[in-house]
Amino acid sequence: MSSWRAFGEAAHVICLGIWVGAASIAAGTAAVAFPTLKGLNVRLADLPPETAADHFRFAAGAIAQRVFLMGDIVAFACATVAGATLLGLFISRALSPRRPAAIVRALALAIAVASLASLLFVVTPRINLWAAHHLDAARIGKTDLMEEYKRNVDDLHPIATNLYAAEIGGAFIALLAGAWSLAKPWAPGTIRTAPAYPEPALASRRRA
Repeated sequence: MSSWRAFGEAAHVICLGIWVGAASIAAGTAAVAFPTLKGLNVRLADLPPETAADHFRFAAGAIAQRVFLMGDIVAFACATVAGATLLGLFISRALSPRRPAAIVRALALAIAVASLASLLFVVTPRINLWAAHHLDAARIGKTDLMEEYKRNVDDLHPIATNLYAAEIGGAFIALLAGAWSLAKPWAPGTIRTAPAYPEPALASRRRA
C-alpha cells in the first residue's frame, strides 16, 4: 500500500467514525432531553404561568439546538474531509472504483452528505425559526400563536428524524465498507477466454 493511499484511507475512516459519533451523540441528547425535562415538570420563571405546559419544550429545545449545532459543525468538517479523501483515492487510482466495497462507500457517503446538506440548509433553519417564534409568542402570552408555531415545528420533526437516520446510517455503512477495504485487499479475478478456434486433434496428439 502506497503512503498516499495509507494516509487517505486513514483520514477517510477516522473522519467517518468521528462523524457517526458526533451525529449519534447529538441525536441521542435530544431524544433524552425532551422526555427527561417533561418528566421533571420544569418551569421557566420568565414565562407566563399559562404557558407552563410548553416550558419543557423551550428548555430542552435550547439544549438540543446547541448540541445539534456542535454536532453539525463536526459533521460538516468530517464530511468534507471524507469526501475529499475518497475522491482523491479514486482520481489517483489508489482505489479502484470497480471494487464493490468502493461502490458501496461512494453511494453510502453520497446519501449521508445529501442528508446532512438537507438538514443544514433546509430543515434545521426552519425548525429553529419556528421554535424561536414559538418562544416569542409564549413570552407575550399569545397561546393561539403558540399552537400554530408548535404545530409547524412538530410537522418538521419527522422529516428531521428521517434525515438524521439516513445521515448516520449512510456514514456508518461507508465506515464499514472502508474498514472492509483496508482489512481485505481486493485482487480482481482474471477472465478466462476460450480460444477462437479449437486446437487440431493432430496437434494435441503430437504434444501428448
